[in-house]
Amino acid sequence: MDKLQRGPVWDEVKKGTNISTHVLDTATGFPAGGVRSQLRICNNALDFTGEEDFEWQEVAMTETDREGRARFVFDINPGIYQMRFCLFHSLGHP
Repeated sequence: MDKLQRGPVWDEVKKGTNISTHVLDTATGFPAGGVRSQLRICNNALDFTGEEDFEWQEVAMTETDREGRARFVFDINPGIYQMRFCLFHSLGHP
């Protein structure tokens, strides 16, 4: 069996699982709505030897709502995930 698979129980858990975040504007203390958010998974985490860079693949892209919340809903797989935020866009920059 592949070392990333967890068996039938894991298959049920991963369906409809989500990763979420809550973004606050540290200057105002209020939720930061309209922030583009990208979720990526590392493709080579188990093979990493320190001699190469991690390889990232986009899983999903979304934008925070007016309460500063963003949710990525997908069939999650075990792995290392990274969230990236595009703050300049949310502040009115291209």
